[in-house]
Amino acid sequence: MNSELHTSQARLLGVLALAAVERLGGDGVLFAAADDRLRECKVVRVGDIAVVDQPADDSGPRTVSVYLIGEGAKFLLYSLQWHSAAPDLHLARDPRDWFGVVSMTLLDALAKSDPALRASLRACAAPPQ
Repeated sequence: MNSELHTSQARLLGVLALAAVERLGGDGVLFAAADDRLRECKVVRVGDIAVVDQPADDSGPRTVSVYLIGEGAKFLLYSLQWHSAAPDLHLARDPRDWFGVVSMTLLDALAKSDPALRASLRACAAPPQ
């Protein structure tokens, strides 16, 4: 990876992915080609960003993956995997290419769905008086 994230940026990506799938996501099913199994998951799509939460099972730990979807293709941007209490962030693409778009898209969707969060963000962005 050409670029590393600051710890606060990595935490932000994790919080946004988890909050988006937990607050906005719906139930879904994934087909795992490797073992021809259907797996239950939670999925949310916000614009060109998709977040998929796969619970832990006998094939691996809980994984939350964030994809960029576009014109018949999907690209994994990052994922969180729980091997212990805290998730590990795995970058699949250089974050300089997508960090701003992904973080703002997910934050905007969360703010639209939560009036208290929206008010807090507006207060933070307001010029000092």
